[in-house]
Amino acid sequence: MKKKRLIRFPDLLKRYKKNLMIMKCCIIFIFLFSLNLSANVYSQKNLVSLDLSDVSVEQFVKAVKQQTEQRFMYNSKLVNKAGKVSVKVKDMELEEVLKMVLEKVNLEFEFYNNVILIRAKEDVSAAQQKRLIKGSVKDDKGLPLPGVTVLVKGTMTGVATDIDGKFELKCDSDTPVVLVFSFVGMKNKEITVGQQQQEVNVVLESEAENLEEVVVTGYQKISKERATGSFSVVTAKDYKGKMETDIMSRIEGLVTGLVNYNKQVSIRGVSTVYGDRDPLYVVDGVPYEGKIEAINPADVENISVLKDATAASIYGARAANGVIVITTRGGKSGKTRISYDGSVKFKPLPDLDYLKLMNSSQLVDLQVEGFAYYHTPYDNLNKRYSLNEVQELLYMAEQGQLGETELQQELDVYRNSNNKNQVKDQFLRTAITHQHNLTLTGGTEKNNYLVSLNYYGNNPYEKNRNDERLGFTLKENVKFFDWLSADFGVIGSFTKDSGKNGFDNISSSGSRSNTELSLYTGGTSYQMLRNADGSSREWRKNKSDYELNRLESLGLQNERYIPLEEIDRQHYKDKSSYYRLQAGFNVKIIDGLTVDLRYQTESTQIKNRQLFDKDSYYVRNMVNEAATVNTQTGEVTENIPSGGQLFQIEEDIYSYTMRGQVNFNRVFEEKHSVVALAGAERRLIRDTKTQVYKMGYDDHSLSYKPINPLILSPISRTESLSGSYNWVDENWNNFSQDEDRYVSFYGNASYTYNNRYSVTGSIRMDQSNLFGTDPKYQYRPLWSVGASWFMASEEFMSNVKWINRLNLRLTYGINGNVSKESGPYLTVKDYGYNSWTGDFSAYIENPPNPQLRWEKTAVTNLGVDFSFFNSRLNGTVDYYIRKSTDLLGNRETDPTLGWNSLLLNYGSLSNRGIEVSLSSKNIIKPNFEWGTNLNFSYNKNKITQMTSSGTTVFSYVKGVVHTEGRPMYSLFSYKYAGLDPENGAPLVYDKDGNKVSNVGSIEELEYSGTTRPPYSASLINRLRYKGLSLSFMFVYNGGHVLRDEVSPYLSGGSTTNISKKAVNHWRKPGDENIKGVAPAMNRSASYTLKQVWYAANKHVIKGDYIKLRDVTLSYDLPKGWLKKTYLNDVSVNCQISNLWRWVANDSDLDPEAYTTTGYGWGARTLPVPTTCTLGVSVTF
Repeated sequence: MKKKRLIRFPDLLKRYKKNLMIMKCCIIFIFLFSLNLSANVYSQKNLVSLDLSDVSVEQFVKAVKQQTEQRFMYNSKLVNKAGKVSVKVKDMELEEVLKMVLEKVNLEFEFYNNVILIRAKEDVSAAQQKRLIKGSVKDDKGLPLPGVTVLVKGTMTGVATDIDGKFELKCDSDTPVVLVFSFVGMKNKEITVGQQQQEVNVVLESEAENLEEVVVTGYQKISKERATGSFSVVTAKDYKGKMETDIMSRIEGLVTGLVNYNKQVSIRGVSTVYGDRDPLYVVDGVPYEGKIEAINPADVENISVLKDATAASIYGARAANGVIVITTRGGKSGKTRISYDGSVKFKPLPDLDYLKLMNSSQLVDLQVEGFAYYHTPYDNLNKRYSLNEVQELLYMAEQGQLGETELQQELDVYRNSNNKNQVKDQFLRTAITHQHNLTLTGGTEKNNYLVSLNYYGNNPYEKNRNDERLGFTLKENVKFFDWLSADFGVIGSFTKDSGKNGFDNISSSGSRSNTELSLYTGGTSYQMLRNADGSSREWRKNKSDYELNRLESLGLQNERYIPLEEIDRQHYKDKSSYYRLQAGFNVKIIDGLTVDLRYQTESTQIKNRQLFDKDSYYVRNMVNEAATVNTQTGEVTENIPSGGQLFQIEEDIYSYTMRGQVNFNRVFEEKHSVVALAGAERRLIRDTKTQVYKMGYDDHSLSYKPINPLILSPISRTESLSGSYNWVDENWNNFSQDEDRYVSFYGNASYTYNNRYSVTGSIRMDQSNLFGTDPKYQYRPLWSVGASWFMASEEFMSNVKWINRLNLRLTYGINGNVSKESGPYLTVKDYGYNSWTGDFSAYIENPPNPQLRWEKTAVTNLGVDFSFFNSRLNGTVDYYIRKSTDLLGNRETDPTLGWNSLLLNYGSLSNRGIEVSLSSKNIIKPNFEWGTNLNFSYNKNKITQMTSSGTTVFSYVKGVVHTEGRPMYSLFSYKYAGLDPENGAPLVYDKDGNKVSNVGSIEELEYSGTTRPPYSASLINRLRYKGLSLSFMFVYNGGHVLRDEVSPYLSGGSTTNISKKAVNHWRKPGDENIKGVAPAMNRSASYTLKQVWYAANKHVIKGDYIKLRDVTLSYDLPKGWLKKTYLNDVSVNCQISNLWRWVANDSDLDPEAYTTTGYGWGARTLPVPTTCTLGVSVTF
């Protein structure tokens, strides 16, 4: 619930500095403490104390393991035949104890890399007859594996690999032997060594059930074979070679049901009207409140997308939009490894031809035509207002000051002028983005770590701007005892965006618009930056030369505008810092029963600073606009003081999550597997924001001049063109605070019988300050159930050899969502100072709603997973139905209650769809591979109960509509009937088929479709020849519609470059038959009449498109080239993005380079350029 209150800024700053210092100290202490503690624990564990009498060697080993946690390898039959042993020692070195005990029973051991091999003693003569086998062991990435156990099969003769993955082994010399290689997390491998062979080099593969085969939900890890829900899992291998700087772009096209359309991410459609529509992001097991850009893509190891209720319902009231769980890399045991990934992307300036704007000649001709259509009589002109350069020439010709020949000569100067080259040379460049990631991993099985540094730098199109981000990650896993382990993590991200922005418009929210790039892509093309002699050119704003001279004569500011001088007079610097501190402990109670404790805190500090120089046009204009002059004495009063101005926004976002969870995982009688968890969670999110605006500011002395905002709100008889000025101080100076609190209880359980049948269930209950107070709704849980059948494991399928895997899944459950547009209590919002009462005032923003409750989404999912033809063809098919109820919607009420409408839980909508994911291994050869992935999604959305936000015709055609019986983002249009042959005005058909100028009822409109694509697909091909890899991905979105970019409804000439379609407009009877002709100029056309043209059904076009999103070429340098270097792997990459596109509409309008303006009018934006990214990856 949102509240506004006054916060003393000095107190806030002190509290922030104190908390930040405490947090930094804690981070340093925890990290250093855990490093040292793990080392000390390891040292202490080499000492043992035993008191054993007449026990077997195996019992002796188990006693040693309990105290040292060492790994032992031995043959049970051999050690049990060795006889009984007795030992009584206290705090003796492990190695001494082993020697003392094992020698008595004719056994020996080898102590290496935490692996102790016990075997029978060899006699000297036998040893002399043995041969020596050498070799090395590496993982599938070519990195050495220390501590791998190498045994001669059928014996206890064996060794462990050293820190470089190398080994030496003595064995019989007269016969071939079989060596068995084993390592935790790797598949065992057997190699036959010939009688004369002396060297063996082995590559171990990862176990089948590694991160690629495990779904990470944030609360647990589930084998994909036992998951009943609908999940999609993406690993770093799936987007290998891609070099986008944000993680969501890297996984585009890899997940069915996940649509990232024009930077709006959705999973399986939309499930709310007024609530939050974004999916929930979870990072390393805990909901994430930072910016997704702060996550370094190079650090991401696994992404699980949870789609249905069984997958996501454990997140309760925040899961209705789906959940994206991101798992970042952790430390790895073994030799210290250093890796570097870097890339640089080149983004050329946009192609202006796509915008289809008038050139200077067409613009001038349109102005001439508009002047002839209508212009204010010369004698009625207000001489304080400026005229456009072309308009001024036309008035001069009308007054006889210019002849026709002279007029055309002067107009030709503007017709032949184009400022694009000057703008490009002065302000713009090819955009370059580069990123660098350096990672260090290593450690032992008891203590391993990861240190990561990353840098992102961006030089955008604008020469005077740049932004950068620096981040770090520290992670450590510590195993204190067999029963206690912990993980610690710290993530930091620091951003800075700064530059000169003298052309920007700044809003009271801090947003900026109309940069130098706007001059290149729009504006008035014949307005040059420099004169023919190279000097800076003045541009006309709203005030004429007469007015500018008059203001100066009064002693006010010089208000002339010279663009080349303005760029340096406004500066901005936006900075942010993000910290995440996470600690988790796992306590083993008994076999199969553990307790997890986890705490996370996040802190984001944002400081945006906009400085206006005292000489900037922005300040000079403001000072003059608010100035008043005493008509009697001529005394000038500057109600806004001269000097610089500072607009600063500071925001602190703090959150914490505490979680306690009990886990149970046991297998009974080798057939009954039970996995369960139960826990509680507490969460808080607080957002505090401060905005200050200071006038008469000096950045060197940090001083400013106070103003009385009561005088300026408003002030009349000023020197502005309108004669008044209004400064609403509370829009620029204010304080706010949001706080969301949650307490949750949850549980999840699954049962699997004989690896064939699984059932799952989950339940969660959330309490929050966003929730109503009525007990009838307050304690309603969100839940899910699911079942799966591993059909391929049945005996009747044993003869169907071409089916390797066939699983059926069925789930049902209820997820939740919440809107912050309403609250359980009466909400009062500060309205600032009231000049009428002379005191503070407030207004009631929302009435109390004790029955406010979660929006609920019931999800049914039917899925099948399959693998055919020796796993050459794999796939998943899901069909789902999502029914959302209790949606918040506006409902009309009795106005005498104080509100015309209330936001209540009463609406409903449905989504249903199908998802298909296929992957094939087309060719598998030792030196050549070719694989294909196809992903397809379809979602049909429909509002089943909701009163539309409007009831008039105009409310239905001014933009997208959410109305009952139609999809979200519906588009309605007039039935276009052409132009009126008498005056060129647009006509439409009414319900009786008559041509009319407008219609009076919604039923006379036409439903055109939805603006969100119901269909999405991707096709990916990956080819590899030796070390050379090529991949390319096509993406498709379709089934939606757009309003085309059309000619503006002209009221006369235009002073800016508009769509060249405006050239073809109605001028005389008969023109209505010209294809694509626009309405006639009409200076008195109302906004509703103009909307008839803009919202005509003839301007609705298909939004379908296909793009070759990326082509990536990678080359892994041969290992032989790197033998004499310190490098293990080197890979070079080249990625070309957006190389080709196809669109279904005849306007060649790219839906990814499109927006709407005004009342939903279609407009082109900057085209998506083809970019080139070069990168390199190195592992030391």
